[in-house]
Amino acid sequence: MTRLTPMMQQFTEIKNEYPDAILFFRVGDFYETFYDDAVTASRELEIALTSRDGNKEDAVPLAGVPHHAVQNYIARLLEKGYKVAICDQVEEASQAKGLVKREVTRIITPGTIVEDNLLQKDRNNYLAAISKDRNENSFGLTFVDISTGEFQVFYFNEERAADKVFDKIYFLKPTEVIIDEFVEDDTCCKFHLQKQKELFLINKRKGFSDNNEPLFTLKKHFNDTILINSGITGNQPAIISAALALEYVKNMQKVSLGACPKICNKLWIGCKYMDYRLT
Repeated sequence: MTRLTPMMQQFTEIKNEYPDAILFFRVGDFYETFYDDAVTASRELEIALTSRDGNKEDAVPLAGVPHHAVQNYIARLLEKGYKVAICDQVEEASQAKGLVKREVTRIITPGTIVEDNLLQKDRNNYLAAISKDRNENSFGLTFVDISTGEFQVFYFNEERAADKVFDKIYFLKPTEVIIDEFVEDDTCCKFHLQKQKELFLINKRKGFSDNNEPLFTLKKHFNDTILINSGITGNQPAIISAALALEYVKNMQKVSLGACPKICNKLWIGCKYMDYRLT
């Protein structure tokens, strides 16, 4: 097996941290993709597939796009349901001692877009998160549009609760859905997710190990008065779905939610509407 160059070793280490995303790796004036990402990018974006090593038998597949046009290519991948990780050079090549330092500065998914040129102007761009109680047939459902700040939370514990969750999803049409492990194991949810798998990107997330962690996550972004008045504090599935959505947005944006003034400046709990400011 050919020994990796320092840059390709750097790429491999970063790619291993984001296996479910197409990694756009900044090299000079281009964002380059390698290996399977290059094959996918070439096919979906209709760009040339070449290699770093000419015609060698173990040549590394390569497909690249100019940095000044990258937004257009990202938009096309998002429309097809892909997740894109942007890996930038975070120091000047002239100041680097050896290999230029690179790191992922943003992960862009269909449900976490904030750029105006990537958004559809005639509709919300919702990210949805679904949580199910471990022992009961009750669900929490959260919708967040980080481009507008809307944050809606619903709780379902009646007969046919799972069907009603997906009725709401079909109505609001999120571009991305996060589910926890108990949703994944539910027969009715499996049916709906399989039925609609072409309509949105599905991300599976492990639930919180500590029962208090979801509420603590919400308290970092919503003050106690808002949470108490909303009635959400007594509905654990609703709390978990809201916390899953918040944590996912924070991880994709690579910043704290408090650093994003648009995010979560409106809170809806069922039919209740509340407007608040981060404290």
